[in-house]
Amino acid sequence: MKSVYALLSEFPGAAHIASAHLTRLSHLLQSESKGHYEKAKAIEIREAARSSIGSVMPAKSLEFSHTINLINIKR
Repeated sequence: MKSVYALLSEFPGAAHIASAHLTRLSHLLQSESKGHYEKAKAIEIREAARSSIGSVMPAKSLEFSHTINLINIKR
């Protein structure tokens, strides 16, 4: 769960994940999941984000990012 929060905190939307550098994405997942998720999972997540039909809403992404930060603070 920690890796999901870290991913969504840094990349709060499909457009952010889709445009993320693969090295940064895979490093984040690998470090936060303690090696459970590796480059293959990062590729899978990025490809899913690239094929997403979700709309880009910067205000919602910012709100989502703040919500994730609040969750992290309370844990």
